[in-house]
Amino acid sequence: MLLSGKSPDELLERRVSSDALKKRAENILRNAESMSISLESIAPQAKDIIESIKNLESEIYESEFKELDSELREIEDILIKESKKLQRMKEVKSQAEDLYRQVLDGISSLKETLSRIQIIHADMLIKSLESDAINPSDCGEDINCLEKSINLSRNLISVISSIKGDISSLERPLSVLKRVLAGEFDDTAAWFDASFKTSAFSDFIRRVKENYRDGITLSSISDIEKAKKDLSLLDTMASGMEAGVVVRRSGLSLDRLIAVIGDEASSLVNIVRDDSIDLNERMLAVSTFLSKHMKSLASAAEVMEEVRRMFPIWERYVSSVLESKSIIRAEELARIPKQWRDAVIDNMVNKKMAIRLPDGRIAAKLTREVVESYKLEVKNRIDRTLKIILKMEGMGISLVGQEKELKDLLSKLEGTDLSDVDSAYSALIEIDRKLKEIENNLREAISK
Repeated sequence: MLLSGKSPDELLERRVSSDALKKRAENILRNAESMSISLESIAPQAKDIIESIKNLESEIYESEFKELDSELREIEDILIKESKKLQRMKEVKSQAEDLYRQVLDGISSLKETLSRIQIIHADMLIKSLESDAINPSDCGEDINCLEKSINLSRNLISVISSIKGDISSLERPLSVLKRVLAGEFDDTAAWFDASFKTSAFSDFIRRVKENYRDGITLSSISDIEKAKKDLSLLDTMASGMEAGVVVRRSGLSLDRLIAVIGDEASSLVNIVRDDSIDLNERMLAVSTFLSKHMKSLASAAEVMEEVRRMFPIWERYVSSVLESKSIIRAEELARIPKQWRDAVIDNMVNKKMAIRLPDGRIAAKLTREVVESYKLEVKNRIDRTLKIILKMEGMGISLVGQEKELKDLLSKLEGTDLSDVDSAYSALIEIDRKLKEIENNLREAISK
């Protein structure tokens, strides 16, 4: 027997350093520890292999090195796969938590909106949204559960955003509903009934009160769609009735109305009196008719006189709105028929009861807050125009002159001292005037 118990081939085999194997084994242990991975759980043989490598002599036979190298590679591959799995888990969990937070924030924001509009009751809808979400904390390390949470959260974020938009669009109709419930339209409905020899108008108002006496309950998305449809009709009907108030107070009888408008009014009378037609459709027909012919009706002397008598009432209304909001737009004056809003505002401006900003908004008086708001609006327009110019320059259109003018305007705007509101307002008007010139020139350049 040969010395060392090795065969002749083994005695001739080259010996190599075991340092590389030992370093790799240490790296495996270090990496596993940093990722809190139990090697035994992912590679049961790893502990024995690494332990044997630790105890290797400084030099070992090449065949033994290759065998251990292969075993370490298997462990490293398993560790890499586990690392990727953990990284994926971390990313999915982070995404799920972020989206879930967005869902909770969205629901909280929706609650605030609903709280502001006290006439809407949506506890069941909110609970439904909350129950549809999956809290990632309940998923633990279940990646399928986390991915389901992500998908549900994404859908809920979209749904909540849509609901908020719908609720916001209902604010004006809801204000009309409050007025109906308070009885503001009862007398007008009775007058319409007497004029058209029907009970349709009072029936409509009565039905609205019965349906919404306790407010609007939203239990599901379908309830929102129904409320939108119902309130849209109510809003249109209210506009028609408000137009009818002018007609009523002018002293115009139904016969006179027909004489002013013509055959279309006669047709409307027949529709209103036809009980076979759905009540909602009849009310919509009246509202559409009155809105369409309000201008013609207003041309009658009686109506014009009534409008003039309504001006002080409307002016007091505008003043009351301006007491709660420093700046408003004409379309916010819901109680004034649309076609008379500008006339009322112009009259108030002439009487020094209000001021109209160049952008069309209205304020009670010139204050620092009003000037700051105007300054911000002008700045936003400059920023938007600069972006358009940069895009056009990116398309090869040279607008260096306009870009410089805008930057000069922006510099003047930012340097405007607001301590003297009158001087600041005059300066802003001049900046606004020059900005409009640039905007007009830019529109002409684009149209060529």
